[in-house]
Amino acid sequence: MRAREVGRAPAWLAPLISACAVLAAAWPARADRCVRTGCSAAERDEHGCCPAAPKKRPERPARPPAQPAHPPPAGQFGGELLDPGGYEAGCNRNDGNACNRLGLRFENGDGVAKDQARANALYQKACDLKDWWGCNNLGNSYSEGRAVAIDKRKAAEYRATACDHDIGASCNRLGVQYEKADGVVKDQTRANQLYTKACDLKEWWGCNNLGNTYADGRGVAKDKRRAAAYRVTGCEHDLGESCNALGVQYEDGEGVAKDQARANELYKKACDLKEPWGCHNLGSSYANAKGVATDKSRAAGYYGTACDQGIATSCNRLGVLYEAGDGVAKNQARANELYRKACENKEWWGCNNLGNAYNDGRDVVKDVARAAEYYAKACDHDIGTSCNMLGVRIEEGRGVAKNQARANELFRKACDLEEWWGCNNLGNSYRDGRNVPVDRAKATRLYKMACDHGIKDSCDSLKPL
Repeated sequence: MRAREVGRAPAWLAPLISACAVLAAAWPARADRCVRTGCSAAERDEHGCCPAAPKKRPERPARPPAQPAHPPPAGQFGGELLDPGGYEAGCNRNDGNACNRLGLRFENGDGVAKDQARANALYQKACDLKDWWGCNNLGNSYSEGRAVAIDKRKAAEYRATACDHDIGASCNRLGVQYEKADGVVKDQTRANQLYTKACDLKEWWGCNNLGNTYADGRGVAKDKRRAAAYRVTGCEHDLGESCNALGVQYEDGEGVAKDQARANELYKKACDLKEPWGCHNLGSSYANAKGVATDKSRAAGYYGTACDQGIATSCNRLGVLYEAGDGVAKNQARANELYRKACENKEWWGCNNLGNAYNDGRDVVKDVARAAEYYAKACDHDIGTSCNMLGVRIEEGRGVAKNQARANELFRKACDLEEWWGCNNLGNSYRDGRNVPVDRAKATRLYKMACDHGIKDSCDSLKPL
């Protein structure tokens, strides 16, 4: 049989073709990052789109929110016991050092029944006898509420006494109280003075905290070089937080010459010292070939360590690896667990990714209403892609009530957050007059923004305008 020739369509089809073209232009294209390659036909949704890829926070070195730090307050002592054979006998002879050490035994249950009230009484006697570690330890008891009511004002008073007599730990902790307005009037200048004294007395947490104040410009002019110097001191004395923060400076080239290899060494030391942000940052280096060869398996190991120690962004990134089967065996159920943990601990990309899982039914029952809830939570915390995804669902009435005005608000927020699909979708609204006046100029401007950032649909939409 002769092959049918392909040529001009018959005249009677012209009106139908024209009508179809009008409908296609008016119908809202799915614009929540629709990708049509890289998945099987069975995986495509009703729009012919592949499932949305999981998201992670943009890669950058991280350190915890800059907070004044100190080790968990524990009983401490100084000097040598004059009568090492008998703490109680020494205390009975009014040896304050013996009273403090006996107090430590009662606090820790070391050779005696644990008795915090007895420990506090001994710390008080030691303090009265001018053993300043006793004052420090009693300050800790009042700060933490150990067998006494929490009283931050009293804690500050005892710490001030001890600091006045060169107990560096008390100076640092009193500085934290002044920085956080905890039992005393907030006074950053005073806090910095106390951190300086603590550091000079070889209380290394004071050096760490002073480094943070110079890094952030708290009560002093911002000075990243001085911050680095104090962090070097802290790190040399095995403070993991200082090592990690110094690593971030080397990675960013702030106050020191940029040196990724040195940054990775510092992250490794921080991680070994059980500073979870160091583990997270080292994981990021292995995931993104920063100063080391890409090794997703090692990245997963470090992210796992950090996640187990409460770093939510590591949980999300580990989830992304499990979802993709990248460095670990592909496991969507495990990915979802990690996204949930991240979301519950305020890593909003985890909420976004859990929304994707419910939206597409990835190892969970498909539930677009729950997806919308997770997108809303992430959008409320400025995750632009979630704002756009939620806007699309509200525009189409999928899992939520249809509301074009609200959809437009979400597209605008997404666009402002540089989620370029949001700009595209807001452009559609202005082009077609979807609950806004038709405004081709605004539509063109929005399409151009999105087109310039790689959104092909926006480039195509510019042509007829």
